[in-house]
Amino acid sequence: MHSKHSLTTLLLSLFTCAALFLVGCATGDSGGGASAEQFMAITKHDGRTYVLGSAETLVTFNEQKSIPYSKTYIGKAADGGTIIFEIDKDDEGMQQRLIDAYSKQYNVEL
Repeated sequence: MHSKHSLTTLLLSLFTCAALFLVGCATGDSGGGASAEQFMAITKHDGRTYVLGSAETLVTFNEQKSIPYSKTYIGKAADGGTIIFEIDKDDEGMQQRLIDAYSKQYNVEL
């Protein structure tokens, strides 16, 4: 018999795969998936908006509800709350790409 934790992990994995498929379709990537430059996931937890730039971080976030490196803007989210952007030390442009994409999509200034 499977535990609740195993079932939850399975459901989160299935959700993540579906989200990756939809992101790949939405970005027009002809390769069938989202490239690192195009990926952006927006999720909420504890009243905060998280903007993530990689599929791996999304999976980790769904399991642990935290990200290792981030930039926080208090009161700057589209809903007036806190917004947290992923930072990747190996991808220096990620943070600005996420900020630009979020700002454009939600018409906010950061």
